[in-house]
Amino acid sequence: GDLFICEDSAPPPFIRGLTMSGEIYPFARANTANSEFAGVCFDPQGKTMFVNQQGDTGKEAAVMYAIWGPW
Repeated sequence: GDLFICEDSAPPPFIRGLTMSGEIYPFARANTANSEFAGVCFDPQGKTMFVNQQGDTGKEAAVMYAIWGPW
């Protein structure tokens, strides 16, 4: 399957996917510029992706997402 990577770069931060053939694609974009994704992982069955988004410097709380999909 694909590898998912949390970027820590210039805004807006993304989660990128990397295919087995080396192709990189955007998977998700953070909804705030002063935030970033971290800790992408899957449940033991590989059906749910969990990812955290850090808060925006006291303006917005951190968020944890559970994403279902055909992986």
